[in-house]
Amino acid sequence: TAKISTVDGCFSEATINITFDAAPIGGTLSGSEILCGTTAPSNITLTGNSHAVTRWESADNAAFTINVTPIVNTTNTLTAVQMGVITSSKYFRAVVSNGVCSVAYSDVVSVEYPSTTWNGTAWSSGLPDATKKVIFAANYTSTGDMEACSIEVQATRTVTIASGHTLTVSNEVTVLGTPATTNLIFQNNASLIQLNNTVNSGSIRYIRNATPMVRYDYTYWSSPVAGQVLNVFSPLTNPSRYYRFDNSVYNWLSMPGASIMVPAVGYIIRAPSNYSTSATTTYVGEFVGVPNNGDYYFPIVVNTATNPIQDRNLIGNPYPSAIDADLLLAANLSTLQGSFYFWTHNTPITNYVYTANDYAVYNQSGGTATASTIGINNNPPTRFIAAGQSFFVQALNSGTLTFSNDIRVAGNNTSFFRNSQQNTTVTREKHRVWLNLINTQGAFKQLLAGYIQEATNAMDNYFDSEIAEAGNSLSFYSVLEDKKLTIQGRALPFTETDVITLGYKTTYAGTYAIQLADFDGLFALEQAIFLEDKLLNVVHDLRTSNYEFTTDIGTVEDRFVLKFQNETLSIPEVSLQNIIVIKNQNTIDIIASSTSTLKEVKVFDMRARLITTLENINASTAKVKNLNIANQVLLIQITDVEGKSVTKKLVY
Repeated sequence: TAKISTVDGCFSEATINITFDAAPIGGTLSGSEILCGTTAPSNITLTGNSHAVTRWESADNAAFTINVTPIVNTTNTLTAVQMGVITSSKYFRAVVSNGVCSVAYSDVVSVEYPSTTWNGTAWSSGLPDATKKVIFAANYTSTGDMEACSIEVQATRTVTIASGHTLTVSNEVTVLGTPATTNLIFQNNASLIQLNNTVNSGSIRYIRNATPMVRYDYTYWSSPVAGQVLNVFSPLTNPSRYYRFDNSVYNWLSMPGASIMVPAVGYIIRAPSNYSTSATTTYVGEFVGVPNNGDYYFPIVVNTATNPIQDRNLIGNPYPSAIDADLLLAANLSTLQGSFYFWTHNTPITNYVYTANDYAVYNQSGGTATASTIGINNNPPTRFIAAGQSFFVQALNSGTLTFSNDIRVAGNNTSFFRNSQQNTTVTREKHRVWLNLINTQGAFKQLLAGYIQEATNAMDNYFDSEIAEAGNSLSFYSVLEDKKLTIQGRALPFTETDVITLGYKTTYAGTYAIQLADFDGLFALEQAIFLEDKLLNVVHDLRTSNYEFTTDIGTVEDRFVLKFQNETLSIPEVSLQNIIVIKNQNTIDIIASSTSTLKEVKVFDMRARLITTLENINASTAKVKNLNIANQVLLIQITDVEGKSVTKKLVY
């Protein structure tokens, strides 16, 4: 404002406005990102700026002195597309201006894709870890487990993940070139874990050994890669010997050799036709294709039209890593009953067919094994199912079973049935007993009975598994209601008075033995384990020795019980124990003490067949007369009027 005054008091004034623009404020960006693989960066947003954005800039360093590039954008948002291709790290800022007078810059943020490259001798940016893209520019063989955010194998390079090692990748696996010139190889028992449902490109080679095999043996397979053709995987197999299981008709369906193995579907493939019919050979299976990753689905079918057992579906592990059966069950409670059946073919094939149904079984109570004198799968299956493995599941309801990356586990990839097993960690309270039924000719059947947290004494999904019957010459099981169980879970708390009924079936008469194979929980603390032979009125301590018995052909479910206390041990039986049994020509004399009164005498042969019975004796002596039998060992079961019994052996 200007004002002019005269001496006589007159004045004049005028005012004009002069505008000064304040220095611009650049504002604040939304933040830096460290990203993995092909993950797109988030939009970068600007807040707190005082004037309009005139442009954005990118650079290769935070000081914006290297490769500074303007980005045409006058908005407060920078999109991933506007950022352009980022191969490692890129820095961004916004430019704010009030015209030609003054310019201000926002803070600087970065978008980083860390990587390290193997050049044949060293890593370019430190050892691989879960934050870095790992690039193989030279051949490489693993020396242990490895983690990466993504993997790139450059053309003509060979990367080998050694047996037992796990490669864990958050995102995609990229193998450049063709399978003939580029290899990412996973040796037997190696694993590829992927955490996110990203899309892979390029082929891997996944090796799985199956041993021992003879010419007519079958192995249960499932492909861990996409596009695997059956007769490429096993080119020397008889063209008519590729199968999958069709649950709608509950029978095997022959597959053309040119069929592609569908992920999550189980297949059985016969050994190559040039294999020996007697000498065993290891089959080295090689799956070649893009590694399976993400979600896979299988239609579960319950087919109970003619047989309530006909609800088993043949599925397969779709991944190049082990999966956790417990997690698979937890994710599919509406469709799965909880029993898993693994084919082992420990029993030799005869006349082109299997004479025994060698299915190892697993559920939430534990696992039962199949074994023989020549078998190698002698351990029970665990919760971990190896890559390449197919198996039967017991269905609960028809529906869709889902596999996801969440059930994949690192390591634990040796449980491929035809290989040795690995124990699992028990996560719920379990007290278990494993019993074997065996003979000297190599017959074998195993059952499991246990007291398991959450189980009941009724038939339970998840804790009880029925035997797999298919014409076996020998079966051994516990009996619950009308079910024959290879695994029975019972309720906690455990009580010593509990009794478990045992049954068996055999097509061969002879001498067998029941063997205490293993135990854990409270049974490892010296809890007594007895077998009662109700036929011979014998209670045997299984901790001391096997229990030998003879049997005829047939099914027997009323002879043996598993029990945990022997109430007869506390009852004095001196008078019975002192009984004398004498052979006198064709007569057997039984002489007790004068204070004992005998009620009944039964005579059995060593196969437990009843030869004769004396009843209502009511005396301290008895005679068994007119036995017209050949020389043999007899079992004389003597019972007094108080119900006490003793069994004596007699060479007749």
